[in-house]
Amino acid sequence: MSKFKIIEDNILNIFASPLWTVNNIKAIPLNFQSEISGEYLRVEITHDMPRYNKYPGKMIVDIFAEVQKGTGRITQIADCLDSVFNKKNIELNNGNAVQFMDSALSYMGYSKDNPSYYRAIYSIEYNFFRSN
Repeated sequence: MSKFKIIEDNILNIFASPLWTVNNIKAIPLNFQSEISGEYLRVEITHDMPRYNKYPGKMIVDIFAEVQKGTGRITQIADCLDSVFNKKNIELNNGNAVQFMDSALSYMGYSKDNPSYYRAIYSIEYNFFRSN
């Protein structure tokens, strides 16, 4: 398996773990092709040049919240993301680890695909440490 696939799978699996599922907010990968109802996250993992034993990159999360809930719901979801990722070191079951840095939040306005959703982008840099 390629290093990029390993990194993406490991980070996306955090959204399937109790660390995230307790928030009851769906998280889907960027390339997911299906109708989604209710608020959700769309997750993209980018990669930078490896340095020594670490693989840096950025996790970009599109937050989609229903317009009638207002921007306050966006910030609540961003705070949920921060509680899991912001300045956290997460040791994974396979011996790999991810160190997340500080996060940022940008409001993007109405979703171009569905104007009944408001969209924001949560982004956070990471370093992935592979055990083997």
